[in-house]
Amino acid sequence: IVFKHKVAVLDLPCRMVTEEDLRFAKEKVELHKKNLAQCDQNPASLDFSFNYHHIGYFQEVIDRYEKQKTST
Repeated sequence: IVFKHKVAVLDLPCRMVTEEDLRFAKEKVELHKKNLAQCDQNPASLDFSFNYHHIGYFQEVIDRYEKQKTST
């Protein structure tokens, strides 16, 4: 028996960001920015890291919405 590993690269479309997703992401960015300003400013702290990461994540949703708006 010969074991073969095959890889298939699929070019799948990205999920479209809705206006509700955009609103939710903007609320979360504001919330986490507020929380980030109030927590210990040590990047090694859990609160700082958590809020900083979530700002980036939700900002990417906002950026994707803006990009899809200009590309469609």
